[in-house]
Amino acid sequence: MYGRAASTVRTDHKTVVATMASDVRDRSKTSVKKFIRRRTPNQNASLLLALRSFDDSVLTSYDEPQSAWDAFYQLLHDWLDAFYQIRSISITTREPAFVTPR
Repeated sequence: MYGRAASTVRTDHKTVVATMASDVRDRSKTSVKKFIRRRTPNQNASLLLALRSFDDSVLTSYDEPQSAWDAFYQLLHDWLDAFYQIRSISITTREPAFVTPR
């Protein structure tokens, strides 16, 4: 006599919350901020164009190999920051498996 009422709306959810309040949140959903460097063909071309005019005499002027390596390492980081800027993205636990920072 008292059967389970069927909804007219097809859903896979166990519960539907209908409210006027704006503070309803999914407490199991978490967000992670990732930092990436996107690489595009235009950025690669810009870097190659800059490398054409690179003068390595600055690096060969060091007497100590460690100082030359440190200068080279800093130069590489400067190029990365100039041509491939760090960007931040947010990934949640609700994203599909194929959504990755890369």
